[in-house]
Amino acid sequence: MDSVGFTDDEQENVFSIIASILHLGNITFTVQEDESVTVTEKTEALLMAARFLEVDSEDLKESLCYTFIQTKREKLRRNYTKEMAEGKSILYLDIFRLRHNLLINQKKYNI
Repeated sequence: MDSVGFTDDEQENVFSIIASILHLGNITFTVQEDESVTVTEKTEALLMAARFLEVDSEDLKESLCYTFIQTKREKLRRNYTKEMAEGKSILYLDIFRLRHNLLINQKKYNI
């Protein structure tokens, strides 16, 4: 990466993104009776992904299991199903691909 002009900060950013995606892929979910999911436990994968993403592990855990929908009158919590939660892994890989392509294109113009 040095030979194509990546700065130390850019390299660290790329490595953090890759590491977070790898750790996110190791997080497992438990299906509840109401079909919602929860992270199986506070695993090393969750803690490491949060560290590399520079977010709180509880916030990450919550974002993997549900989202909020704001209406005019109230804020509703929408629980993810197992398929929805696991589908987020595909999103993380797409984010990595987009970031990777952006960096590569940026470096092509600098060479």
